[in-house]
Amino acid sequence: HHHVITYATASTMVMTKPNTVGTAKDLDDALSCKPLGGGKYQVGVHIADVSYFVPEGTPVDMEAKKRLTTTYLIQRAYPMLPRILSEEHCSLNANSDKFAFSCLWTVDEQGTVLDEWMGKSVIHNYCKMSYPIAQTILDDTANDNDFFLGDIPEERKPQVLADIKVSVKSLHKIALNLRRKRFEGGALRLSRGVLQFDFPLVEVAGATGKMAPCTEEAPTGVRLAQTQHANHLVEEFMLLANLQVAKKLAQWMPCQSMLRKHDGPLVKKINPLSENLANIGIKLEANTGYQLTQSLNKLEHHPLLPIIRVMTTYCMPLAAYVCADNEDGLFHYGLNESVYTHFTSPIRRYPDVMVHRALEFVLAKERSGEKAPPLDPSRFLTVDNIDEVTEMWHKQLEQALQEREKKKKLREEEIKLNGAAAGDDEDLDIDLHHYKKWDDYVNTPEEVALIAKACNEAKLHARKAGEASRKLFFCLWLRGQMDQHPNGLETDCFVIQYKVSSKKSKGAGFNVFIPEYAADCEFKENALGWGKIEEEADNKHVQISTDTYTERVQLLTKFQCYLLFKPDSFGRLNYAVKLKQPDRFKGPAAGQKQDVPDDLLEEEVEGEQIVFDPTRLNPSFPK
Repeated sequence: HHHVITYATASTMVMTKPNTVGTAKDLDDALSCKPLGGGKYQVGVHIADVSYFVPEGTPVDMEAKKRLTTTYLIQRAYPMLPRILSEEHCSLNANSDKFAFSCLWTVDEQGTVLDEWMGKSVIHNYCKMSYPIAQTILDDTANDNDFFLGDIPEERKPQVLADIKVSVKSLHKIALNLRRKRFEGGALRLSRGVLQFDFPLVEVAGATGKMAPCTEEAPTGVRLAQTQHANHLVEEFMLLANLQVAKKLAQWMPCQSMLRKHDGPLVKKINPLSENLANIGIKLEANTGYQLTQSLNKLEHHPLLPIIRVMTTYCMPLAAYVCADNEDGLFHYGLNESVYTHFTSPIRRYPDVMVHRALEFVLAKERSGEKAPPLDPSRFLTVDNIDEVTEMWHKQLEQALQEREKKKKLREEEIKLNGAAAGDDEDLDIDLHHYKKWDDYVNTPEEVALIAKACNEAKLHARKAGEASRKLFFCLWLRGQMDQHPNGLETDCFVIQYKVSSKKSKGAGFNVFIPEYAADCEFKENALGWGKIEEEADNKHVQISTDTYTERVQLLTKFQCYLLFKPDSFGRLNYAVKLKQPDRFKGPAAGQKQDVPDDLLEEEVEGEQIVFDPTRLNPSFPK
């Protein structure tokens, strides 16, 4: 039951996510915007209908349930679904009709939802664009040749492009207000930055004149990813869709929905951070997400606010998938929302596929006239009653089909007697979704909890693989810089944490963060080369001491440092950080300029080791 969605004056469009170097092919989501007049709009979030192609219990579903997530490395992706699904049939490619699961809202310019419709749909996506291209629309610098419209006839392209530009600007206007209200409501804004890489351009085989990045070579440049208004535009509407779906599932299926929770900062980390920041005049309260947001907002003009956000990020646990009956609650601290789920990326995340199935079931129940919750709590599926409940649904389905056959025979006899024209009448049709057995759509609470746990582990492993891949390519780039910078790349770093001896960690130390490269490193005991790191007498603080000078390590202390390429003892790619000795630690010669030490390359501190050799991934990597 896919409803065809058509627009006379609006266009559905996809914006690709920069997960890999190449153009993304697994397009989960599309946006549409149709002006209704009077300051109102019909906004649509359209998500690939993966559950249509991947029914529960099929071989493809079983394999997806093993992988649980797509793993993205810098140069490639390892998909959760077969590529013929993830890149073709499911993917919302440009200029083609696609099955989708859509959320349509009537909203005003403030982003207030006035009306809502959710359901299966068929959409026609008119355009695929990247975030940078979408940004050119917002900046009024768009080049019409940059838009991918597929094989739309030339005479139609000017009107389609004009519609797309109007849609993007309207969505942007609404998204700005959604974002403002979200942060005013206590949502957090935390980040440590992500590196992006530039690669040599080579001609694409079989496409004369078309150039693409070559990830078989070492990167030619690195930079921090920049988030622009186009990124925020998509983010706000994806968050809105996830929130609205979560509310509906929590209402109808309070015991067995797949939801996503986020606990507040770890007490053992946030309390010391608050105390240490208070020592240098910075007040940080984090009892609630709203308090923490307000504390950070008051530091809006502090020159080191980005570093303070990084330090706060290190105190946060990862968000986690949970079953709706989770005893530890469902609150999402980062968003300051009571319930939240993942609905918008079913091509790359298995929980989203489960949410789609559950939502389809709920919508069928809702449209049949039932009120939430659809069943008495004692009738929710459990391991003990699943056979009984599904048998009941099978009987109801069989009775419904028999009733339809009777109506059909009566209609045929009526046509023969009266000579009426044959045709399909609505009263012969039944909503088979309403009669399908529960386990086609809904998992037991026990099943949801087990899958949620597996998804959390898989997501963590995929994240670590992505971070290792990013570090690998960073090391490859850094190695290429050593000829011009034999003593290392000079940059700044800031102290973000210090530690005293404990059962888990012997010896005093501190961590620094390098904002230019979103990198961090730990220093312990004699690692500096020019001073000793040790605990103070109170066993609560850390100090750096030389023969002539001693100083307590304070958060946000700035050091100059050198970043070097240095393989570990096994030849695995790695980098090292060397802190430059500040003048105040140089004793009688304080204030005198000192050259970089000759033994610089002998006293570095190694970053976290990469546990694989790049040549094992691809033999063509430079040795």
